[in-house]
Amino acid sequence: MLTHIRCIPRKAFQSIPKLSQASAVVIGAAESFSAKGRVIKGVRRHARGRLGEVRYTYCHYFLKLEEGKPPKDFYKHNPLTPQQQLELWVEGMRKRKITNSF
Repeated sequence: MLTHIRCIPRKAFQSIPKLSQASAVVIGAAESFSAKGRVIKGVRRHARGRLGEVRYTYCHYFLKLEEGKPPKDFYKHNPLTPQQQLELWVEGMRKRKITNSF
């Protein structure tokens, strides 16, 4: 998932050799969601004169960008290690109830 993009202001392109890290602007993804688009129905030919319906489904992707540093609570404070994640997953799998079993 896209979280941050580094963007260089347009004026800085004339002086690329003089460009430093301080002049770059940080852009972050504020919102990201998708929506349904049009569904176009088509026809595909098969053998012996038969036809089949083909659906071409489309979607719209919206990304709202904001300039500046991300909020303090953007990243997880205490992320779990892979070993801890595995232990939580195994524990969850062992706790689950399989219906219609003894």
